[in-house]
Amino acid sequence: MMKKPIKKSDKHVFVIESDGQRQLEIQDALGHQENWKLSFFDSPEACLSSDSATPMVVFLDIEHFTNQSSDSKALEVISRLKIKWDEVAVIVFCDSDKEHKAAEALKAGAMDYVVLNQHQFARMESELTWIEQVLDQRNEDRKQKRYLLLMTLGMLVFVIILIVMDYLGLVKEGVQSDILIGD
Repeated sequence: MMKKPIKKSDKHVFVIESDGQRQLEIQDALGHQENWKLSFFDSPEACLSSDSATPMVVFLDIEHFTNQSSDSKALEVISRLKIKWDEVAVIVFCDSDKEHKAAEALKAGAMDYVVLNQHQFARMESELTWIEQVLDQRNEDRKQKRYLLLMTLGMLVFVIILIVMDYLGLVKEGVQSDILIGD
């Protein structure tokens, strides 16, 4: 199944955060941006079962998994998010004393992380801007590759037509054309 690329107009941001107070803080901090549509989920399962939209970004609170003996559940969630939405940018939240979790999340496919501190909302906003630029560049690269492919195919078809015309004897070497421009 081929997945469609994320378009600039698809500015859905999913936030997986179990703390209702943090959800409100994020809504207050980022909700003023009309070009981003925020959707909140209390659990990864709720997010993964959502078919409402394709997110451009998923913010994942890996601290939600702190009570577990390992980070494997958080890493599994990142993997499942990337499987469902292969081009989604996953950004994880972590406490400053647990940045080792963020490093593991980056290895598992997260694009970046945001440390939970007084600058977290400004960082989230800059992450959204950066990801938008990255996706714009990817779309531009796709356009250029498509153009190059079409030009190559056009040249190939032209050469094949010339070969067929030569095979059929429609191309004669050393014969000048009877049509002169400007006569």
